[in-house]
Order: sequence, then C-alpha cells, then structure tokens
Amino acid sequence: MCDEEIRHLVIELALGYMGELTNAQRALAESHCQECPICRAQHEIIHGMLPPRGSTTPLRVPSVLLANVRARIEARVSPRTKLIIALRCFGPLTAVAALTALLILTYPRAEMSVATSHPETTHLTSYRSDGSPHLDKGPLAAPRVHKNGQLSASVVHCPSSPRSAIELLQKRLDISTSHADLQRILDQANSLRETWPSSEPRDIPLKLAAQCYEKMGEMNKAYEAQLAYIDSSARRIAGQLRARGAGANRIEEAVANTVFFDLEQCIQQAMHRRDYLTATRYCDALAVRLPDTQHVQYALSRLAEAYGAMGDTRASIVAYRRLIQLQPESDLAYVAQNSLPMLHLNTGDLQAAVASSIRAAEMAPNDTERASSYLRVAQYYRAHGAEFYPLALRYCRKVRDDFPNTQGAALAETLVEHMTSDLGAFAPAGY
Repeated sequence: MCDEEIRHLVIELALGYMGELTNAQRALAESHCQECPICRAQHEIIHGMLPPRGSTTPLRVPSVLLANVRARIEARVSPRTKLIIALRCFGPLTAVAALTALLILTYPRAEMSVATSHPETTHLTSYRSDGSPHLDKGPLAAPRVHKNGQLSASVVHCPSSPRSAIELLQKRLDISTSHADLQRILDQANSLRETWPSSEPRDIPLKLAAQCYEKMGEMNKAYEAQLAYIDSSARRIAGQLRARGAGANRIEEAVANTVFFDLEQCIQQAMHRRDYLTATRYCDALAVRLPDTQHVQYALSRLAEAYGAMGDTRASIVAYRRLIQLQPESDLAYVAQNSLPMLHLNTGDLQAAVASSIRAAEMAPNDTERASSYLRVAQYYRAHGAEFYPLALRYCRKVRDDFPNTQGAALAETLVEHMTSDLGAFAPAGY
C-alpha cells in the first residue's frame, strides 16, 4: 500500500505545471509509477482529465473540497488552542462551555465515519481519532497547500485498490474514442493483471482488456481475451461453489449456465455488428466448452445462421445437417430441416430441396405442417417450368387427398387449376 507522501507526489507529477516538484521528488514519483500499477493508472487518469496547456477552461471543483480543507485545518489545531481562542473571543462567560468542549475533544475516541456529499454520488470518508482522514479509504485525496498558496490533489479520485482502479479505467473506456487513449487503458489493464491480488476475481481485468481490443477493432485479440475472461469466470464460480460445499452436479450446472450466457451474448453482439466470422468462432467455442447435445445444437443453429449471412450456403447446410444428426427428434432439428430446402435451392440443387422438404414433412408434428411441406415440394417443381408440372400435380393431389381438412388442400386445388389450364390437353388423367 502506498503512503500518503508518495500518493501526493504521483498526483503532483500528473498535474505537471500545477505543482512544484524538485528533481528528486520527480524521480521518486516516476520510479514509483513504474513499480505500482495502481498509481500508474491514477497518473494516467489525472493527466487525461486536465485541459491542454494554455486552455482557459476552468477545472470543476467539487463541493467536498471545502469540507476536506476544513477537516485538515481542524486536525492541525490542538484542543488547547481552540480553548484559548474561545476565551479571547467570547470572554470568561464561555469558560464553562469551553471547558466542556475541551473534555469532549480530548476524550479518546474511536474512528468515526463522516458522510461527504459529491455532485454525482455520496461517499463515506473515514477519519481517525485525531481528526485526520484515512486517505486509503476515502474517495478523494486530501488537499495539500504549497508555499505559493496553490492547492493540488483535491479534485481527483484516488484508487485505493486494484478493483477501484479497474472501475476508473472502465469509466475512461466508456468515453474514450482515440486509439492512443484506448491503448493506454489497455496497457494499464494488462499491468493490473500482472499484479492482481489472489483475493480479487482475476476475470475482471480480462473483461476490460477484451472490451478495449473490441473498441480498437482488433477482433482476434478481443476474441482471445473474451474467451480467457469466460474461462476465468467459470473457474471462479466453480471455486466459490466448491468452497461452499456444493455438489458436483450443482457446480457443473452453474458453470454451464454461466458459460452459455456469456458466449450467447458474444454471438448475439457479433451477429448484431455483422461480424459473422467472429460469431462462427464463438459458436465453435460454445460447442467445445459445452459438449452436451442441447448446447451443441444451439451452437450449430447459430453457426448456420452466421454462415448463411456470410453467403457461405454450403457451410450453412453442413451445420444444419450436423445439428439434425445429433438429435433428429428435437425442435431445433425440425427448424433446421425446414431451413434446408431454400438453402439447396440457392445452390441450384432441386432434388436436394425436394428431399429436404419431404423429410421435413415426415418430421412434422401435425397434418397442417405436413401439408405445408408437401405443398412446398409442388411449388418447387412448378417454379422450374412446365416439364416439372406432372410432378407438381402429383404432390398437389397428395395434399388434397391426404390432408383435406387443412388450408393447404384449398391452395393445392388452386395450383392444380392454374397448372391444368397451362397444360391443356396434356394434363394427367383425372384433372
């Protein structure tokens, strides 16, 4: 943990032209920043908040500054001095009250917490029994007064732990747009990862690094960092449950739910930004990490969607077929089977489209769905010209005769009328 003097030197180094440092103090602060990732992150954050040199834009001073100044002054004035001042100002009539105040002030006290308001939020700043604030617990650094009367280190949040440093970096990441700023945030996150304490969840800096890479457009590194975060998060949850005495099934279920949720979010985000290649990689990662049938089928369905969006129809067909082979009786398999005919038509394979539609009719859960699948077969044949009309009429007759109580039967009759009118004397017997 850094002491108060070192923290102030680091802040003054970041403020630059607003403070006065000797060469020895500057060297000490710079060397400490190289060794301490928290102070290094703090230095970068402060430096990024300052306006450019020569700018007339004033810094916003929070209302808590005045309260902190008063607290520092009060801490340096002894109770005896306060009593003398009271007697000189108000005379002997206040001696009893002053004596009472002296007894209260000199009585040993435990540490107390004073709530200080901030324009954005409210923090609890802890004070010692002598009136001085705990700098390692408070959100703001106490102000220092230089010989020239300037104040420094009074408006900057001082991270007191790696987690708070990550939170500050996250806030910077949300508003940063330039590549240089993003690179600095990434470097600081990586530095924190190297010195991250074992008592803190190690997946926190990994998540920030993945977000940095993604915002910088380095999708391969973002993918790797995201998977590292997901794996680390799964290990953390498993360890926590194991420490609580949870059973193996409970741990496995919790880890699977966590991994599935995180990867499913990654797939959706990649599809939303039309980064279909990354989406396919996340689908593969999901199938590898959750090899049970249900999760693999979901991964294959999203994989087929991504390939279809990329225009790789054949790869999409392969993914759907793998999905169907895993568990043909599942709902996802039926949906995949109904998606195959159009994909086959896009490749110009009429017979494969017909076979897929017939297979979908066999898998259909009710007569309405079966009639719809057979009717699609008739429409496929009809769309390929008059030479395929006899085959189209055969499937229309099947829909009319086998499923007379469905809407498909009426549509089949309409198709028959159009095709027999086109064929004329060449229409098959019975029409």
